[in-house]
Amino acid sequence: MTRGRASLFKKRRDSSCKPEVGRIRSWKAAGAAGILLLVFLGAVVITQRWHTREEPFECDIASHAVIAHEMLSGRDLYSDLWDLKPPAIWVTYAAAELLVGYGPNQVLALGILAALVTLGAVFAAGMTQGGRTAAIAGAVAWTVICSDLWLQANQPNIEVFINAFMAWALTLTLGFRGHSFEWKRSVIIGLLFAIASLYKQVTVVMVLALAIAHVMAPPGGKDYRRRAFGQVGLWLGIGVGTWALVDLYFVATGRGSIFWATMLEYPRYYSTSLGGSMVANLLAGLRFSSIPTLWYTSVWPIVIVAALGTMFGLVSGPRRSWLLVFACLLGAQIAISLPGRFYAHYYQLLLPGLAIAAGLVAGTVFDRLRPGLRWLPQLGAGIALTATLIFTSSAYGLSAEEWSITKYNGAQFVISKKLAIELQGKLEEEDGLYVWGANPELYFWTQCRPPTGVIWSSNALDGPLAQKFSRRIAADLERTPPSAVVINMLHIARPAGNPVIDWIIPRYEVVSSDTEWNGLFAVAIHRDSDLLRSWNDQADTER
Repeated sequence: MTRGRASLFKKRRDSSCKPEVGRIRSWKAAGAAGILLLVFLGAVVITQRWHTREEPFECDIASHAVIAHEMLSGRDLYSDLWDLKPPAIWVTYAAAELLVGYGPNQVLALGILAALVTLGAVFAAGMTQGGRTAAIAGAVAWTVICSDLWLQANQPNIEVFINAFMAWALTLTLGFRGHSFEWKRSVIIGLLFAIASLYKQVTVVMVLALAIAHVMAPPGGKDYRRRAFGQVGLWLGIGVGTWALVDLYFVATGRGSIFWATMLEYPRYYSTSLGGSMVANLLAGLRFSSIPTLWYTSVWPIVIVAALGTMFGLVSGPRRSWLLVFACLLGAQIAISLPGRFYAHYYQLLLPGLAIAAGLVAGTVFDRLRPGLRWLPQLGAGIALTATLIFTSSAYGLSAEEWSITKYNGAQFVISKKLAIELQGKLEEEDGLYVWGANPELYFWTQCRPPTGVIWSSNALDGPLAQKFSRRIAADLERTPPSAVVINMLHIARPAGNPVIDWIIPRYEVVSSDTEWNGLFAVAIHRDSDLLRSWNDQADTER
């Protein structure tokens, strides 16, 4: 057994005595060729996102843009505009609107920015631990997988922003030298963790996973574990302090109770609303059978290389580096699992860790092997990257609409965009639009302002705030009756006795049935509006 191991691994002198410290390299060590390649990979990322710039956006992305736009128009978050997510996503989309305007360019710019920021983090992580080879291999891996079709990764859902902050936090954590507390680095890491948690509360488990790994394998060796505890305490303190400041802001503006009901009460309901518990969700997510999503994507060759490399690295070293990468991946999988939904875009949380792991395989594993075997990990990483590139490239033969149809297993968002374009041509500026359904993209494409801040009607049907929201929507519609109502006939129930449905039925006339929109939508017009007369006149003319 000892002899076999000696034939495989390179003998390391005094390995039991020396603490493991990451090999710190500056960006200058990447060389001009490395930096030029990084710039080229950035251009590839931009080209990937440009290819799908005309894609009909799905409901989450549209809601981010719509709510941010309404915030900039003076409406209050949570007390008026309501969604279950923490405030960072709305601030992000609002900032993008201020810079590039409201619309598709806003979404395109955010997607490109988040992908490029994460690309830089993956490259820097490789430089920190494995030098130029690891940096380039990781950056190439990220470029290949960061816009994956089947993980819906080409558009800026919340996960891409979490990834950007968490990837840099991991990179900076990998770079601890161990010779001092490194206050500046520690504070920056704490801020990155705190901001990431303001996109989704479940990010906290990813932070805790990295914190535990940091203490288990402290920089400088086990003699410096007390210092590592202090750094973790600082991170947690910054996180608690950040959330306390956010809470104080909402309390000071009279929105404290609805803010905490949204942040605490609603997530508990959301994670158990499918019949399970958070523990059951976690156990389900950690079973191998619950990860088929990745095998139906182009990412799976990188998954295999990352898994094998992580197992090898945890045994052969550098142990701290691989333990942090493992914690990153494990924390991401737990975060994916806790809500109990297992949506494809949740799995994007794994992508930065997978890319960094692929880079470390190419840049550090070979250093632990005898010279005659050093080509093995680089060959394996190369084959995985090539296979992933082949699988990924086929998606770029599809049009933007075909991306949407493939990602969401249907044309619902293509149809909603076409409906929005038709409505936009018929609605006057004074006409309003209300959507009963999970289709905020209709507001986005028509540029109509939602008459109520509860833009997802599903929140008026289920959940701890459903009755309150139903009454609020009905009151908002009564106060400012929209000329047109679009009803989602397929995805959203229309229960008898619901205040919103009871308000709509006697006041509106259906002018476009769901048969015209693939069974998905019906359009109704207010019986007393000028729009109804013009719509009927146009229909008579067309007949």
